[in-house]
Amino acid sequence: MCNGIYVRGADLSKSPLTVTALAAHVSGRFRTAPRHGFDVNPITWHTLARHGVAIRGPGREQLQIHTDQAELRSWTRGNLNSYWRRWVARARRPSLDAARVGSRRFAASGVLGAPRLHYTIATGEIASKEDAAAHALDVFDPRWRPLIEDALAWWRIQPSPPPYRGGAARRRRRADAADFVSCVIDAGVALP
Repeated sequence: MCNGIYVRGADLSKSPLTVTALAAHVSGRFRTAPRHGFDVNPITWHTLARHGVAIRGPGREQLQIHTDQAELRSWTRGNLNSYWRRWVARARRPSLDAARVGSRRFAASGVLGAPRLHYTIATGEIASKEDAAAHALDVFDPRWRPLIEDALAWWRIQPSPPPYRGGAARRRRRADAADFVSCVIDAGVALP
């Protein structure tokens, strides 16, 4: 599955904060409602400017793709304070959705996702999930290492390492993931 957005070519030269998606393909569904255009954001524009691959039409070198480091950092901080703070609240809330929220996939999404934003604020670059995990292992307290390694193992389709192996680990993984993501958010918004 591939998520993507549809914008006019000229929109790439504008701040993504001023652009509305024409359509989007998200979670296997094609939609024309603008609210599905989350990927119209500074992260996408920076990724296209540095790593875009042309399938048809001009290459990224010929396009005038708008990038602005201050805008990137500001938007990324905002995403940490909105989406990721809600993620933490959801992970900490007992819910009917406990199986999903307690899943290894859910924990890995936070443990590998939030550090990507920390990395972007710290470096001005965009990181893969694996690169963000390496960054997190370098930057954050070593007590988070088993959790980060568990998330990486999930990403690589490998079994959980201790202490997250077995059925009883679900609740511990969920709580630890919420605490770790909260730590990443606080550290990310505090960066200059």
